Formats: sequence, C-alpha cells, structure tokens
Amino acid sequence: MAIPVRQSRSDYRLAWAAAVLLTLPALFLPISNPDLFWHLSAGRWMIEHWAIVRADYLSFTMPGVVWHDFEWLSQVVFELLYRGGGMAALWLLKASLLAVTGGVLLKTLRLHGIPSLFIAAALALWSASVLPHSDIRPELFSLLFFAVLFARLEGVRL
Repeated sequence: MAIPVRQSRSDYRLAWAAAVLLTLPALFLPISNPDLFWHLSAGRWMIEHWAIVRADYLSFTMPGVVWHDFEWLSQVVFELLYRGGGMAALWLLKASLLAVTGGVLLKTLRLHGIPSLFIAAALALWSASVLPHSDIRPELFSLLFFAVLFARLEGVRL
C-alpha cells in the first residue's frame, strides 16, 4: 500500500541530496579496525597452508588453544585484496559492500511502493545506523547477504 505524498521537484532533489550527503561518511571513513591485522594474519596463514586455522597461533597467552574461525573466508578475501592493492583495496571493498547494501535497501523499499521522500529518509537513517560499524569487518558480508536475502524474500512474498 503506497502512502500518498505530494512532492515538488525541489523537495525531491533536496531530500535525495541530503540523504546522499548523510550516507557519504559511512562510505568514506578511513579504515581503523584494530582487528584488521589479526584478520590479515589469519588470512595469510590460511593461504600459505591451504587450510583453515584450527588452533590459535597468534595469542601470547593461549597458543595452541582450539580456534573455531568462523570468519575464515572473509579473512582470506581481505588478505588477497591487501596483497593486490594494499589498504586502498580494502577501503574500496568496505565502501563497495556498504554502497551495495544501501542500494539493496532502496530496492526493497521500492518494492513496497514507498514514496521517494520516505526512501531518501530511510537511506539517511540507514547510513546513521551503519556509521559505527562502517569499517572493514567480516560482518559487512553478513550485512550484505542479509539485505539481499530479505529483498529476495520480499520480492517473492509480494
């Protein structure tokens, strides 16, 4: 059910300009994840040994303790990108994952016939909510996959 809203062309442009401007900080913040080099080290080890890490080799206090590395695939991706393009490649991955996730959100909202002004507001709210987590983290893949899954399910449902 669409919500009837009258909007002028200038309201439309202003709302989308504000939404895009509010989204930019989440996309363009520099990488500052203190765990990044842990992830890169684990990715490097897995690439060199062609195996998933099973025991902690990075810890000073608990070496050899069983490690269930559920982030192994993202760590390998991070390491491969880092080898190919350094921090710039990791930053580009972070910005791309967030941008695509935001785009999937917009697509999902359009499925429901929501007016453009509300979609712009939703984009601004989404960017504010991801801002604290807008670093290069394995969870960004989960965020994207959840958004895609939700969009697909809503598309089938509707």
